[in-house]
Amino acid sequence: LLGWEIKDPFEITKELILELKEKTDVTIVLSHLGINDDEMLAAIPGIDIILGGHTHHLFPNGKMIGNTLLCGAGKYGQYIGYVEIKLDLETKKLIDKKATVVQTSELRDESFETKDLLIKYAEQSDELLSNQIGYLEEDLLIDWFEESPFARLLANALKAWCDSDLAMVNSGIILDSLPKGPISKKDIHRICPHPINPCKVWLKGDELKEIILQAHTEKMEKLEVIGLGFRGKFMGKMIYEGVQFESVVLSDGLRHVKNILINHEPIDHNRVYTIGTVDMFTFGYLFPIIRDAKNKEYFMPEMVRDVLTHTLTAVKQDR
Repeated sequence: LLGWEIKDPFEITKELILELKEKTDVTIVLSHLGINDDEMLAAIPGIDIILGGHTHHLFPNGKMIGNTLLCGAGKYGQYIGYVEIKLDLETKKLIDKKATVVQTSELRDESFETKDLLIKYAEQSDELLSNQIGYLEEDLLIDWFEESPFARLLANALKAWCDSDLAMVNSGIILDSLPKGPISKKDIHRICPHPINPCKVWLKGDELKEIILQAHTEKMEKLEVIGLGFRGKFMGKMIYEGVQFESVVLSDGLRHVKNILINHEPIDHNRVYTIGTVDMFTFGYLFPIIRDAKNKEYFMPEMVRDVLTHTLTAVKQDR
């Protein structure tokens, strides 16, 4: 969708190793394939070191597979990876290589150069994102565990953006409310920082019903989500546009869903509906039915915050 040509990483690595063989003294692969694929990658002759990511693995002293040193420095900036190589300058042969990690919490010295660079980029960011894009006449409130105007606005916007029969989005994707007054792209980025794209999924009515039932549980709403592009804390209450149902609390103390309507008509278990939603549901563990759906359409390169920006730009600006 972005015009990229995707190639098999193992095949292209073999080609590159052969191409670079006579041009380099040491071959280092920067990989975002994950530890399992990195271990397979290490079987390709000619790779001296693999600096791996994606699976956030930690190798305090590296891991040797054949003649290849695998390195991993964990996650969240808890460690800095350090690799030392020794090279015979005459023969240009690699004599030794070893990996260690440094725990950042034990570092005492501050890098003023890095700090100044971060300040510089923060100032550039403020300049780029500070222009007013809209104006709110009243506070736009979000509640992660109850119906709220902000989540409702996003669900409505996703339905229009994806041109779908209905839309569903979790309230936790919006991190904070917006106060009344002028709003900027910086405000939007602050409350919706996720690298998550809108998407449309085709599902039968019986599949859609199962998703609604699953999403309506307290367990799902209070699920702490890590990864999948999500930068919030909790999944939050699922908010719909084009879906109506009754929620009752039975003798077991749990909430139950009954009388599901799609655009005010009883859900048809055999009909195929289009659902505007977010791409984090199409992979991972959250909703297997959506993940395994055969027909999906991704909207790129726009992210959810672009949908919000487009929607809020239409709000009164002349103030």
